[in-house]
Amino acid sequence: MIWQQARNTLKYLLGISAAVLIPITALANTFSCQGPVNYLGLNSGGSVVVDIGNGRWTICVNNTTWGGVTPETCQAYYASLLSLRLSGEDVRLYFDVNNSLNSGLTVGDCSNGNMGSWTNRPIYFFMPKP
Repeated sequence: MIWQQARNTLKYLLGISAAVLIPITALANTFSCQGPVNYLGLNSGGSVVVDIGNGRWTICVNNTTWGGVTPETCQAYYASLLSLRLSGEDVRLYFDVNNSLNSGLTVGDCSNGNMGSWTNRPIYFFMPKP
C-alpha cells in the first residue's frame, strides 16, 4: 500500500517536472526581437508582413498553414499587431531557430541586420513588450 502511494506521488512529481522542463527546453532554441510596429501589411496572397525596426518580414500566411503557423493563428496575429500599431505600443516577436525558415539565426541578428528585409521569418509567439 505505501509503495503504491509512493509510486503515484513519484508519477505526479515527474509529470509536473516534465510540464515545467519542456517549455524551458523549447525556449533554448528561440530568440526575440522587439520594437514598434512600424509597418503592417497584408498582400493578395494572404501573407502578413511586419516591420518592427529590423527589416520587413513575412511572419505568417492567413489562408494556409505556413512555417508552422495556422491560418487562425495568423489572423489573430494580424488583428493583435494592428491593435498594437494603432496604439503605438511595442511588440516582442519570438522566433524558433528549429524552424527551417529561421535556421542559422541568433539572438544578435535582431540588431545587426542579419534577419534581412522582405524575408520569410515565421514567428511562434508574440506579446506586447513588457
